[in-house]
Amino acid sequence: MATNIVIAKLEGTTPEEFMKKLADHQIKSVKFGKDLVRFVTHLDFGDEALEEFGRRLRIIFG
Repeated sequence: MATNIVIAKLEGTTPEEFMKKLADHQIKSVKFGKDLVRFVTHLDFGDEALEEFGRRLRIIFG
């Protein structure tokens, strides 16, 4: 089953700080609760794209 939503649970940072850093890299997200951030993708977003997204997050956040 495919989805176009990715939700990240944050630890050690606020959604606002996390989203600001993402925005500096042209990645859009929205706050989705106290410690959650939501990303909306296109329907063709598969495992390969998710792996690339994770790689980019590791680069941004070290």
